[in-house]
Amino acid sequence: MKGYYCVIQYCPDPGRFEVANVGVVLYCPETSFVRAKTSNGNKRIIQVFGRKDQDWERINTLKKGIEERVKDVSSLDELKYFAATRANLLQMTPPMPIRVNAPEKDLDTLFERLVGVQQKRRTKGLLKRLAERILQPEIRSKIVQDVKVRIPVNGRQADIPFGWQNGRFNLVKPVEFQATNPDSIFTTACRYGIEGESLYQNPDPQLGQLQLVVVADFRSDDKESPRVVRRVFEQSQVRLFQFDEVSTLINEIKTTGKDFPITGIRHTDQS
Repeated sequence: MKGYYCVIQYCPDPGRFEVANVGVVLYCPETSFVRAKTSNGNKRIIQVFGRKDQDWERINTLKKGIEERVKDVSSLDELKYFAATRANLLQMTPPMPIRVNAPEKDLDTLFERLVGVQQKRRTKGLLKRLAERILQPEIRSKIVQDVKVRIPVNGRQADIPFGWQNGRFNLVKPVEFQATNPDSIFTTACRYGIEGESLYQNPDPQLGQLQLVVVADFRSDDKESPRVVRRVFEQSQVRLFQFDEVSTLINEIKTTGKDFPITGIRHTDQS
């Protein structure tokens, strides 16, 4: 089905053109579905504008107000008018077309991709859990932390929390696959697959040959996504360990990892 979405943005000073995404609106004319979803907290705003001089009560009231008032929209023209007449701290982008399969799920996917507050929180939790497992005394001398590498395919700098050497320098990256939409899971897997293959084929001047190792956490009720992600990664030279397989990864580091310092990388013994 054809649908339309708008991004809800916090903009304290329109003249500076600085915004923080705080929500999304999805409208599907065919099913008369229209709903806004806004963030529970204000981490995006804090990241962009800081905590000082923010009227949190007013911001939260405005977010809830949009969620309620958008329910009255019944046509694309009304959505355009509603978006264009937001003139306070919260603004809305003009409606943009999007393909809709399941409106509720697609709204969640849009929110996750464009606002991403909850996803970021889960990733931090996974990183902490992985650190508790992988930074064991018997393999500390083989682990380095805070690795920064440039991904050749897109020129983006990636921050990798852990790395270890066994002939290739293995970049260990925790990734959450918590979306309810299978298309979102597949898209995320493809992105890491493309980046991982690029890293594999292009040695780093300092680290040498590379390989991306993804430690993934899936929803407990999702049995299909691990198989899909694994198939994508197998075609891309990316290794996959589900979180409950971390003990296998640790044993591999213990038996094949090399002890060595690398200039410019924070070694766990130096932390």
